Amino acid sequence: KVKRTLLFVLAMAAVAAAACSSSQDAGADTVAVPGVSRDATPAQAPTDNLWLLAFASNLSDSTGASCRYADASGCDIYTVVYDATTGDVSDLRKVAGTAGVGDWFPSLSPDGCWVAHNADSGNNRSAATVTHLATGTTTRVADASRFPDWAPDGASIAWASNAPGAQDLLVAPATADCATGVLTLGARTLVTHESGGSKSGDPDFFPDGRSLSFHIDPGKTTPAQSAVINIDGSGLQPITPNNGMGHTAVRPDGMAIALGGPRVDVTG
Repeated sequence: KVKRTLLFVLAMAAVAAAACSSSQDAGADTVAVPGVSRDATPAQAPTDNLWLLAFASNLSDSTGASCRYADASGCDIYTVVYDATTGDVSDLRKVAGTAGVGDWFPSLSPDGCWVAHNADSGNNRSAATVTHLATGTTTRVADASRFPDWAPDGASIAWASNAPGAQDLLVAPATADCATGVLTLGARTLVTHESGGSKSGDPDFFPDGRSLSFHIDPGKTTPAQSAVINIDGSGLQPITPNNGMGHTAVRPDGMAIALGGPRVDVTG
């Protein structure tokens, strides 16, 4: 059975439907970097159109734990090699997964050596985490955090806070040694300044690394909206009304943004 999620693409005025499988990997993000790594050496330019993909699923869970937005307890992170010429996938590997912890929302580093992801232990307890693919070594980005995203040049990581009350976006420079699996984060910078119960979430870098798309959840009585902002906190610009749109993804050329939102009938 296949569920279809409508993606609203702005700036280029295009609309596309993206398919994802149902119960086993519902709620999984899929991201890609060129080339194939995972062996403590940076990925090279794509060879024969091969791509490394990361996704979240409960493929190896035997307890019945799910991998859904409402219950991510069964989510683990996997990678596969995708051949864009033939459409074939190969070399499935589980690269992050702890029993009772939901590892999901993956973001691969540009060199293919690391995956940043949520590590959700339930009851709104989540820690943005980075896993070194070759060794499985993990580095916690911050306590009470989620939705980590690598900058396109690999020089910084953005994430959202997940503490009670207002929740903001933050960014920090990252020094990552693929050979040793050592990741060092510099001083964090607060990007947004939410108040009350408002929450900023799910940042995604633009290609230049200087701006982010994200969503703002004002609270239970007001639907979410999507926006863009510079990483220095300037230039905040909503791109949708408060209509439930969120979980944005910037196209690699920066000329379009995909968003998730309420189901819309496009059959008529």
